[in-house]
This record gives sequence, C-alpha cells and structure tokens, in this order.
Amino acid sequence: MYALERWPRPVARELLTAVVERLDAMAVRSPEGTFWITPADHLDPDVAARCPNGVVNIGLAHGVPCAIALLAACVHHDVASTVARSLLDDAVRWLLARELPAGGDGRFTDFVADELPATPARLGWCYGDLSIATALVLAGDHASQPPWRDAGLALARFAAGRDSDTTGVRDACVCHGTAGLGLMFARLAHAAGGDAVLEAAAARWYRATFELEQPEHPVRFPPFVTDPKTPLGAAYVGLLTGAAGVALALHAAVTDVEPAWDRALLLSLRER
Repeated sequence: MYALERWPRPVARELLTAVVERLDAMAVRSPEGTFWITPADHLDPDVAARCPNGVVNIGLAHGVPCAIALLAACVHHDVASTVARSLLDDAVRWLLARELPAGGDGRFTDFVADELPATPARLGWCYGDLSIATALVLAGDHASQPPWRDAGLALARFAAGRDSDTTGVRDACVCHGTAGLGLMFARLAHAAGGDAVLEAAAARWYRATFELEQPEHPVRFPPFVTDPKTPLGAAYVGLLTGAAGVALALHAAVTDVEPAWDRALLLSLRER
C-alpha cells in the first residue's frame, strides 16, 4: 500500500517489483493453483498450537485475497507484469476452488489447514465472503477479467442475504462490524453500476450501526470485548476497530465524496 500510494514515482515501481519478486519466491504452487502459507510463529497462539505447519489465510486483511488485490494493481500498472499476472491467475484459481459446499451460511472459511474444520467465516472486512468478493471484483476490474468480477458480485449478493445471527457481527467497527459491512456493500453496489440487492444490504448494515450506538459512552460506538476490563487504548478510536473508522464509513454513506481512504484497506485501488 505504501508503494501503491506513491505511484507513479520511480520508488513505487521499485518497491512493487520487490514485493512481486518476494511473493513469487514465497509462493506454494499446486495443481489447483498458487497460495501462500502463514507460518505458525505468525499466528495467534491457539491457532499455532493446532497448526504447527502454519495455515493458508484467506481473509483480505492478511491472506491470499490481499495478495490477489495487490497483484491485480501491479498488472494494472504494468509492474513486473509477467510474473504478477502468472501469480494472480493461479491465486484466483486456487481461491475459487476453496468454495465450500452449497447450503451453509457462508461460502468460504477463514483459514485452510488440515487441522482445522472448513466452516464458514464471519462476515467482515478481515475475513469472510464479502472480503473475498471485494478482492475478486477489484482483480477482475484491474486485470481485465470479467469472470472474476462476476464471481465476486455473485458472492457479494449471496452475502447480502446472510442472516444477521450467522454473521458474527457484534459491534460497529470497520474491521468486522456493521459500519464496515455497510461501506463494503456500498462500494460493491457502486462497482456494479447500481445493484439493488447490494444497495439494500448497505442500507441494512448502516441502519444496524445506529442500533449499536451507546450515547453515554465516550466514543459512542465502542468495540465489543468479552471482558469489559480489557484495555484497548487506541482500538476505541482508531480506524479498524474504533470510532474513527465508524465515522468515516458513515460519512461515506451520506456524501458524494469518494471514500478514497479505504484504499488503505484494499476496498478500492488507485486507478493511475
């Protein structure tokens, strides 16, 4: 993201080329496509204990969808495009092959590992169907692959129909809360040229944000914590889990100004 935001400076091309080279060196290639392993020492202790050989993360925050969005931006800007394109094509192919059987609450899990059950992930920016849908739409647009875009929009429409009780949403934050879902559905509706299903989902989750407001609380939209004594510090007011992110997402809902700040979260990509 640091490099993309400095495009078209020469240092941006240099940094992005280095990132593509690193992704190429770290890639695991299989008959189903390409992916990247998150080693155990980069995982939460409980996951690391169950998965000593690591996991394949398929959330937008830390996983394969993140790499897909970045590689698509490199293809778009013609940065190490031959390698980036090969990695991108194979990573999308691998990711689409991870879709769970029909009939469940969600279509994708959060981690892929032999030791973990393949259960639907929560709905949010960090993990789940909507994060994967966003990456597919961005990749389809920036790498000129309409089938990826179509797959992403279809996944987003499926996510729009998900029952609130199954989403794992407990607070209003951008990372995995109502305001973030409102923003993401609105972004995807706009990308689709005005999609009624996605627009309705955006409105639904924005309304749900106000239902979580706590007027007596100093930040009005505090993060959900299982232990009220947990010290969160900046998490109360920051972009991902705090009030600043909620405010920015709500602002995006009531203004014609593009929320370009969401490029930091790969919810949009710089065009030039």
